[in-house]
Amino acid sequence: MGFYNNDIQEKELDTGKISLYNSGMAQIRRLDELWVKIHKFAQDGDLTKWNWGLDRIWCELVGDIQENRKDDSDDEKKNNPTERFIFLNSMIGEVKNKLFKRLISIQDSQIGLYNLLMEKEAFLRRLQNRQGKGTKLVNADEDDIE
Repeated sequence: MGFYNNDIQEKELDTGKISLYNSGMAQIRRLDELWVKIHKFAQDGDLTKWNWGLDRIWCELVGDIQENRKDDSDDEKKNNPTERFIFLNSMIGEVKNKLFKRLISIQDSQIGLYNLLMEKEAFLRRLQNRQGKGTKLVNADEDDIE
């Protein structure tokens, strides 16, 4: 049996083809599992775990984002998901920094972090949908069979 599997692997490698379907389904399953965990973290008010979980979702989605080019205009950079993600994380860092320096109260920092995490989550959910890995709305009158 082991010899047979090695034969198949060698033949598959020779074709130069990569199975997008299996990888895609595994990624969608991982994303779903992460969203379930993140929902619980958010519900429990565990802002740190919520944030880390959102970062893990980003790591699943970032591979399908085109990298920035040096010649991108400012408008293109503003609409780039990577730039948006970096901006949201920097805003989260600013709130934490203000708390560390005692410039804001713990309560104000929690409210600020909560609002930023809500925005970060909405951004990631929309990105996932745009990539075709999330919610897909179809017309109930149409068949999805080709």
